[in-house]
Amino acid sequence: MSKTTEFKTFKQLRAVMKDVNGNNRQIVKTMQDQIDYLMEFIDIFDEILEEKTGQRQPELSVEQKKRLAYRGRKLNEFLLGQIEKTFAPSTRNGIQS
Repeated sequence: MSKTTEFKTFKQLRAVMKDVNGNNRQIVKTMQDQIDYLMEFIDIFDEILEEKTGQRQPELSVEQKKRLAYRGRKLNEFLLGQIEKTFAPSTRNGIQS
């Protein structure tokens, strides 16, 4: 890892840990707040997509589907179903190859 990457990583870690003070519940809450923000961000982009194109779902390339499937492998079907609204989790898992 280069010095620039290390510095950036530590800077990001300090930003996340700023209000935590070793409290595990606060760590989980902070992470959940980040997830909630990102999900709202995605919902806004979905609204814009539908408004501009009339499509409720983006048309993903095979490469984009593979990228999402790669990330989705780390989640169980329930968790993936909570955040994945475009495809069924079983469909996403089938794209992994």
